[in-house]
Amino acid sequence: MGDLAWCVAEKVPHDDDGALLGRQSGESGENRGIGRLARVLGSGPLGELRLPAQAPRACSVDRAVHDDPMQPRPERAPAVEAVEVPDRGEKRLLRDVLGERAVVDDEIRRAVGAGPMSVEKRLEVRGGPALGASHPGALVSACARHRRTIRMGSPWRSTPEVRRAMIERSRDLSPAAPRTLGMNRRELLTAAVAAPLALSLPARSDARGAGGTPTVLVTADLESHVVALDASTGRIIRRIRTLPGPRSIEAAFLTWGVVANTASGRLTIVHAPTLRVRRVIEGLRAPRYTAVHPTRWPSDTDPSAAVLAYVTDSARNEVVTVDIDRGRILWRTAVPGPARHIGVTPDGELLWIALGTKAERIAVLDLDDPRRPRLVRTLAPPFLAHDVVCSEDASHVWVTSGDRRRLAIYERDGRRPVELLAAGAPPQHVAFRGRTAFVASGDDGTVRLHAHDGVLLNESRVPLGSYNVTSYGTDVTTVGAVAPSLGRGTLALLDRRGRVRRVEQVARAAHDACLVVS
Repeated sequence: MGDLAWCVAEKVPHDDDGALLGRQSGESGENRGIGRLARVLGSGPLGELRLPAQAPRACSVDRAVHDDPMQPRPERAPAVEAVEVPDRGEKRLLRDVLGERAVVDDEIRRAVGAGPMSVEKRLEVRGGPALGASHPGALVSACARHRRTIRMGSPWRSTPEVRRAMIERSRDLSPAAPRTLGMNRRELLTAAVAAPLALSLPARSDARGAGGTPTVLVTADLESHVVALDASTGRIIRRIRTLPGPRSIEAAFLTWGVVANTASGRLTIVHAPTLRVRRVIEGLRAPRYTAVHPTRWPSDTDPSAAVLAYVTDSARNEVVTVDIDRGRILWRTAVPGPARHIGVTPDGELLWIALGTKAERIAVLDLDDPRRPRLVRTLAPPFLAHDVVCSEDASHVWVTSGDRRRLAIYERDGRRPVELLAAGAPPQHVAFRGRTAFVASGDDGTVRLHAHDGVLLNESRVPLGSYNVTSYGTDVTTVGAVAPSLGRGTLALLDRRGRVRRVEQVARAAHDACLVVS
């Protein structure tokens, strides 16, 4: 009986039912257990025990209690442990750029990916963390010297969509600048109306000889502004606030920057000498790209002559003629498809328009009356076309592909290509400088330099996502071309031989650029 009493006494504290029956505040657990046991067994040896009162304390269990299945066991590691995950900076940035939505229109499917093998030089990020940071640091050459590389076997200027709602999540790129969550459109329009309705625009030769600073205007697609950089030093001069979602930008006579705000259906006109917004032009639904007539109309010598721009409106299947000086829409020309990329011949006689981001047909418009373009024919390219750019001698038109690694060269009045060239991953984009052509491929991260007859002269590595490329032509001798990166927000500056001289971080996403004189 004594052994039984001991076993029961040992077990009582663990089976205390005080939690179920309620406890008296002044009664300890041990004394209650002994009292209950004494009442069950009556008087006897156990009743004669005199156990001193003890303060409540933890009771260790170091052996099994008969064959109780709930045995104590040593403490184990938690079932779920923290696991380190790899940095997903590139994927987070691409998600920001694409806005976590389906890829539509002319969006680039692989804006950010693993870096390709270096051809001329390897670029790496210094002075900052992975791509998720606002200031990842400039991409610089990883080696001090490199061999000149000419690759004779391999080649874009494109524009994937970016959700403009991401503006509310944007971070300022300059520590000194205040955080921008949006803008007051009324203030912007008021400032535009308050400006003179007509500004004197210098002729092309005047802009070159004015002694200004060669300047690059770059769209900051997610941050509702245009970045102005010194083309010689890469130094950021100013950030010019615009309407949300600046998608493309085109220079007019080195003096204007025509910004297409596709989502809001408006054009923002930037005056390069002052780096200020001069006016906002409404009346479009989805402006995409711009080409500028090479001469003022009716003549360069007429001080009242107009600067004419042709803007594609993909929502209305139109090419819209705009008077940049006066901020007016002059004419709308219907075309048989969603007008996208557009090019004008340097003699001002023809417009070529790709009818889609992967276009089955190309429209050709006559500019006999520059204010009222007239559709004269369409043609079917040997692939789905993307970009159309006219050579500076007005003899040929280069057409890039939206679905193949090919590029076609047409005679300006021809219906069939005279030559097909190998190119980089689609889509490709072209910019001419004299008798050479820069061809960019954003998914490959390359810019190729071709002679006017298509011969490959050089290939250079640029940051991935550098879809567009633009050039001064021969107006400015110090800069060959520039290539902004939509995926990484950088701007690569190339010399006349197609070699990368600088890569600057300018924004979270940089879709397009143009070259002006400020």
